[in-house]
Amino acid sequence: MSTIAPMLMKQQVGAFKAETTTGTEESLSASNGTTALFDLDISQDTEFNQRNGQNSLDKLAGIVGAQVAKVKVTTELVGSGTGATGPSWEGLILAAGCTVANGSASTTYTPVTGSSSMTTLTFGHYVDGRKRGARGVSLNMTMKGESGKQVMVEWEGSGGWIATTNVANITPASGPNRTSASASGLISSPAW
Repeated sequence: MSTIAPMLMKQQVGAFKAETTTGTEESLSASNGTTALFDLDISQDTEFNQRNGQNSLDKLAGIVGAQVAKVKVTTELVGSGTGATGPSWEGLILAAGCTVANGSASTTYTPVTGSSSMTTLTFGHYVDGRKRGARGVSLNMTMKGESGKQVMVEWEGSGGWIATTNVANITPASGPNRTSASASGLISSPAW
């Protein structure tokens, strides 16, 4: 996990957007940063390939191999507040291999296997004028909840690394301030 100074942690912004073409980076804007993302971490996992020398005991200069981005983030399980409207984190559950069906009063997510049209995401993590990113990210999810407390969803996945760049932090408008679901009220929440 990356180390971020405490004051900068308060000013960090995370954003994600569904990709039109799998693995192709999408441009992120303030509207993509309205979901409350907790403990966001995008780290680089780069492989380095050593090469044996020829006609010598010396090795040739090594080369950089695959550059993978590991993404970890936590969100609250909250609804949109409007029936048949997906929550702001809907892109995350679609990237976890689910499909969506909007009914007249509810939204239903169904896991699928073997889908050739699964959603992938572009992630951006803005901290102090620097942006780390990942593209082509697919996710795994774990829900955790205790009675009377909000349900948290931990998302973890990987994709292609996007080189760190110097950019201004995006300043998203606040997303909808919905009441979090508690583990005891999970079944009766109609806006999911």
